[in-house]
Amino acid sequence: MSRILLSVAISILLIPFALTSFAKAEEVATEEIVITAFKAAEEVEKIPANVTIITGEQIKESTAATVGELLKGEEGLVVRDLYGTGTKTSVDMRGFAFGLNTVVLVDGRKVNEIDLSAVDWNLIPLENIERIEILRGSGNVLYGDNSMAGVINIITKKGMTLKPSVDAEVREESFNGNSESLSIGGAKERFTYYLMAKNRDTEGYRENSEFDGRDLNARITADPSDSIYLDLSGGYHTDHQGLPGGLTEAQVKDDRRQAATPDDKVDYDQYYYNLTFGFAPGKNSAIEAGYTFRNRKFDSDIFFLGSGGNIGRDTDTQELKVKFTGRQNILDHKNQLVIGAEALRSEANNASVFTGFGINVSSDVKKTEEGYYIEDEFSLNPSWTLTGGWRHNRARFEDSVSGTASGNGKDSFSEDAARLGVTYNHSKGGKIFFSFSDGFRLPTTDELFAFDGTIVKLKPERAATFEAGIVHPLTGRVTLRLTLYTMNVENELFFNPATFANENLDKTLHRGAEFGFTSVITDRVTLNGNWTYTRATFESGPFDGNTMPLVPENTANLNADIKLPASLLLTLNGRWAGKRFMDSDADNSSKKLDGYTAMDAKLSYAYKMLTAYIGVNNAFDSQYSEYGVEGFGGTKNFYPAPERWYYAGVRMAI
Repeated sequence: MSRILLSVAISILLIPFALTSFAKAEEVATEEIVITAFKAAEEVEKIPANVTIITGEQIKESTAATVGELLKGEEGLVVRDLYGTGTKTSVDMRGFAFGLNTVVLVDGRKVNEIDLSAVDWNLIPLENIERIEILRGSGNVLYGDNSMAGVINIITKKGMTLKPSVDAEVREESFNGNSESLSIGGAKERFTYYLMAKNRDTEGYRENSEFDGRDLNARITADPSDSIYLDLSGGYHTDHQGLPGGLTEAQVKDDRRQAATPDDKVDYDQYYYNLTFGFAPGKNSAIEAGYTFRNRKFDSDIFFLGSGGNIGRDTDTQELKVKFTGRQNILDHKNQLVIGAEALRSEANNASVFTGFGINVSSDVKKTEEGYYIEDEFSLNPSWTLTGGWRHNRARFEDSVSGTASGNGKDSFSEDAARLGVTYNHSKGGKIFFSFSDGFRLPTTDELFAFDGTIVKLKPERAATFEAGIVHPLTGRVTLRLTLYTMNVENELFFNPATFANENLDKTLHRGAEFGFTSVITDRVTLNGNWTYTRATFESGPFDGNTMPLVPENTANLNADIKLPASLLLTLNGRWAGKRFMDSDADNSSKKLDGYTAMDAKLSYAYKMLTAYIGVNNAFDSQYSEYGVEGFGGTKNFYPAPERWYYAGVRMAI
């Protein structure tokens, strides 16, 4: 913890310098706050990036039951739900697989893991979310590791009204699924409170794909004075999941709902608490400090080649951060400065036992990380804004293994990131932007350490990213968005199926286009859609010129909200994904995973405090797989998505 305290001390020492530099500046009137994805409130129109905000009202009206389902309709995002229950879901941006280059934040705290595990989206109940901010493009300057492709910032609910509010929902689904949630919130003078509990059970579409989960989340905020702010939140999640595994092509044709691994299962227990303290020494400056602790345990039973085994992991993660924000005029020009430091320490105790293979191994893995950053937004005039930032990041990894395999490994990395952008607001609600960023991703512990704990010599990924975009309101009812980008990546971390090892590639190229539109056709009809083109290729080595696996070149979504008579609302969500090479097919020698089209529909009726709804997902009954992998000896395994399924529910808000 000494390095963590040093990080905080350095940042605090920077604050007087920042305050002094603004001492003679004129104050700026506070503007409407619309996004916090840059660690300081900013107007979307000023940010040199493609940004989307999903509001709480949009979440309620959507056809989604999980965060993963909700994100499937967003441009530039590729969501893979292996079992259709939210279990083993990954969310990717810009041609990277498994979500390792997209940082996910919940109220500013990272939920990415230090190993190869994807973000556990089941930890984030949809009912607990106030809004979601999606920022496409590098977030390395402000968020460090895992943010080279983008940022997903999830803001949870808190009590808002002086009168206590109650929100309850009951939902029934196909596959013997049901969920119940209850939330209570309120406010009194300078104090707010919010409590949410949820139960969710389903047998799942496939055999041995059941999911049984429980959630409890709470958040309390207080403003003892006009200059002090406190935010305390915490949560607990537990679930049991069946793991049906992948099916061969013959098994899919025979019975796509069967389980290849009928006895595999995993149990999770996770909890966290987060404390944030804010102090505003002046009208337009603020100091914020926060501490987060989270624990994640899982215990899994796995059967491999006829032999049963057990894999368990217990991970403690601590984060400590401090930040100064100043909003002042410099020579009559608006300016916002953010200076901060943060530190992370994560320790994982692992145990793997496969008696049939004579394996009984335990290990202790540690990752410590410190980062220092500065970001400034300077307005040349009301139309032109410059944004620039820099970050220095240090990380150390340690591993100690004992048992039937033993060894020790250590490694450390020191990386810098930079970002420069310019935004031109050509009209109200419109912008043209250009940006350049130089970012990184560190190896995960699973990539860095071999089974016996020794170090696999790997370098961090580096990416130089250029992007340009436009948001253009055609009329008061139609808005168009277009972003073009190219990422020149060096040392991309990649599992090479030919050598069965994690390696650094020499050069890869990620480039693409993200197009979207929103159209309020009439007061009763809203239509929005998007199309994403992604091209990710190997630029050297044995796979030179090939397309990277799991990256569909084209995806598209079309969504409509139609207000019908008698307080009825019809929501339609259509999505299409093109073909892509299967996981591990780096030589592009096998047949591509088929593309698919799916349509979801929901009809809801609102009367006073009650809302009732009924819906159907995959209404066209398409048979497809969002994920497939080429295994040993060229064997292909598919993870079938659910066919047509139904749901209905009632929600009461008092």
